[in-house]
Amino acid sequence: MTIDEKVEAFRMRLEGNTIQEIANRFGVSKQYISEELRTERIRSNEKIVNACIYPNIRKFLVRERLTCRDFSNEFGISYATLYNILTGKAEPRKKTIDRILKCTGLTYEEAFSKD
Repeated sequence: MTIDEKVEAFRMRLEGNTIQEIANRFGVSKQYISEELRTERIRSNEKIVNACIYPNIRKFLVRERLTCRDFSNEFGISYATLYNILTGKAEPRKKTIDRILKCTGLTYEEAFSKD
């Protein structure tokens, strides 16, 4: 897809069109559109990931190609809450820490070390 087509696809999605409707408009598969939109979300997520004060969590997100939104959905907290935790603007609750550790497979020391 060209950049203009991607912009149009995003505009359509924001206006409430389904992935299938967008795919039909551009003559491609639903899976292709879904992946294109996801790829762009990952690129736009780079600023947020780079702002993460926990290097090992940042590495995990990059390695797994997870957006902060995907990561927050993994354990049922809001995107805003996760963003604030990862950027050091909020302290995570014990329950959230446990979920992050389970999801990443890291120990507390590995996950929350700032070195």
